[in-house]
Amino acid sequence: MEAGEDNWNPYRADAERIGLPGYDFWLFDSRIVVKFVIDGDDETLGVHVLEDPETVVHACQVWDLAWHHAVPTAEFQRQERSQS
Repeated sequence: MEAGEDNWNPYRADAERIGLPGYDFWLFDSRIVVKFVIDGDDETLGVHVLEDPETVVHACQVWDLAWHHAVPTAEFQRQERSQS
């Protein structure tokens, strides 16, 4: 873990079960949402930078929900590799 970064991931089955959105985003300081636009080949086509209160509040709620169902990235990667 570098620079204090602590990454966690929810498993897809858990994400679907608890109703997480089907897109990836970053949340900055609970004020800015960067929503990724990704094509069918998992290539990032661009991003949308959003700051409207409704989107930000929703992203904060989604982040909190996802965090409670996530596992450390290293564990997530080990599990994903073992299923390949």
